Amino acid sequence: MNLYGDTLGVLQTWCFERLFQPLLYSTGQMEYAEQVYGATEWLLLGGLELSLLYLILRQLENLYPVELWKDRRGTGVDLRYTLLSRLGVLPVVSFLILTPLFDRFEGWLRLSGFSRLDLEGLSPNLGENPLGAFFLYAIVIDFAEYWRHRLQHRWAWWWALHSLHHSQRKMSLWTDSRNHWLDDLLASA
Repeated sequence: MNLYGDTLGVLQTWCFERLFQPLLYSTGQMEYAEQVYGATEWLLLGGLELSLLYLILRQLENLYPVELWKDRRGTGVDLRYTLLSRLGVLPVVSFLILTPLFDRFEGWLRLSGFSRLDLEGLSPNLGENPLGAFFLYAIVIDFAEYWRHRLQHRWAWWWALHSLHHSQRKMSLWTDSRNHWLDDLLASA
């Protein structure tokens, strides 16, 4: 695992210093260097994830297709959605839009006497038990995601966005990422 982490770190630093830092510098945006450095890691991990998806799942899809098609036309749009989502374009847009809003909201809450709600604040011993924290957060996040998805199907205005996710004509390994960008933005919020 150390070799993997070290290799990823070297590659992240190389990409940031050669590609993104000069762009930030030339556009006067160096105050975002730390965030862009972190986003570089997500870009690399997204590329790795896409490679593994293709190398493993695409080959399984060839061997054991769920549906038989005469050709793959129509699946390209799902691939484009997957690239936008997995390579970090949509998460970066969400970050740029939502971070200033949530920072202001959190500042207002703190000035009003409220602090950030987290599970460790509710159960101080949880901070000393990372495995327990992982499972508790997994349960809470899964519960919230379940209800968010139920609301996507229940509220007509949200269904109008979410229905794009269910509009595939051909199911493939890329199908899951087909989402309306506003639906993704709401999910990020």
